[in-house]
Amino acid sequence: MENSETTRPYLIRAIYDWCVDGGLTPYISVSVSPEARVPNDYVKGGEIILNVGPDATHNFSISNEEVKFLGRFSGRSSEVQVPIRDILAIYSKETGQGLTFIKRKDSDSQVDEEEKVLDSDVGKPRLNLVPISPSTNVANIKADKLSGKKRASKKRKSQYILKRIK
Repeated sequence: MENSETTRPYLIRAIYDWCVDGGLTPYISVSVSPEARVPNDYVKGGEIILNVGPDATHNFSISNEEVKFLGRFSGRSSEVQVPIRDILAIYSKETGQGLTFIKRKDSDSQVDEEEKVLDSDVGKPRLNLVPISPSTNVANIKADKLSGKKRASKKRKSQYILKRIK
């Protein structure tokens, strides 16, 4: 397992704890894979956004391999299991601040096309601040980053998330 993959669960736990300690609602954006157990009725474009706050989940846990909890969807209790590698972002619903991750294509550490483009521009691993609002789609951030567009914020103060670039 590559270093970025071994640090991902720790970073997810850190942002989760930061949100909960600050009275914020943690959300995760997930790229749904065959291994993920999520309510399929809420999956849009292969992704789902889940409220993982203490008020919305029961038996919530973050292991080094998966995020697991019981949640209610349309009044029905469902068990949700998401592999850590499928989590695209974790952020605060209220502020939009958090972390987004670059999705790996497979476990052999082959990177997808957008990572190859970013790798050619960056020499060392680093974190970038990327403007985001609670309604911003993570895929749009990646597309804007690749095309060189900057997203205008409707608020006077921009909100940012950290984006790790290799």
